[in-house]
Amino acid sequence: MKTIKKIGSFLLIIICSIPVHAQQSEVKMNFNYGISFPTGSFHQFIKNTSFNGFEGSFLYGVNKNVSLGLASGYNEFYQKYPRQIYKTAGGDAISAVVSNSIQTIPLLLKANYNFSPEKRIQPYAGIAAGGAFTFYQKLLGEFGSTQNQFKFETQPELGIYMPFNKHSEAGITLSAVYTIIPYNYGGVSNLNSAGIKLGISFPTKN
Repeated sequence: MKTIKKIGSFLLIIICSIPVHAQQSEVKMNFNYGISFPTGSFHQFIKNTSFNGFEGSFLYGVNKNVSLGLASGYNEFYQKYPRQIYKTAGGDAISAVVSNSIQTIPLLLKANYNFSPEKRIQPYAGIAAGGAFTFYQKLLGEFGSTQNQFKFETQPELGIYMPFNKHSEAGITLSAVYTIIPYNYGGVSNLNSAGIKLGISFPTKN
C-alpha cells in the first residue's frame, strides 16, 4: 500500500504541473505504474501479485492514429514459502524456508493504434516486442540458485487514453497487457503475466 500511495502522489504532482492547453507535439513521453499477475508455470513458481512494476516510453506520432517508439521498465516478482522439509539434489533432506524471485528489465520496440483520436475517451491497441534482461533467484535456506539471461519478450495491449480536456495534448492512460517471455530454467517454462497499467502521457515540448 505504501508503494501505491507513493506512485499516486507522484502522478498527481506531474498531472498538476502539466499545462492545460498543451500544444501539438510529435513525440510523447509516457510513464506507467503496473500491477502484474503471474500465469502458467510462472504462477507455480511465484503466486504473489507484483506491485513493483514501472514503465517509460517515447512514442512518435506518425499520424493521428499511429505512434511508434521505444519502451523500457522494471518488474519484480517475489514469493517466500514457509519452512518445510525439502530434498536436495544429492538426496539429503533439509528443513528450510524457500524464497523465489524474478526481476525483468525489458527493452522493446512499441507501436500503438488510436481508434478515435478526436474523442474524449480514446480506445487504442498496442504491441511491443524486443528482449528482456531476466534475473532468477531461488534460495533454499543457505543454498541458492541464480540465473541471468536475456530473453525475447512481446506484449500486446488494449487500453484507453483520456486527455485532460479537449484542447490538451496530455492525459491519462489505463490499459490491460499480457507479457510473454519464453523461458526454461529451474522448472519455469515461461515468465508470462497479465497486468494492468495506469499512467500519464504528455508531449516532450510545447
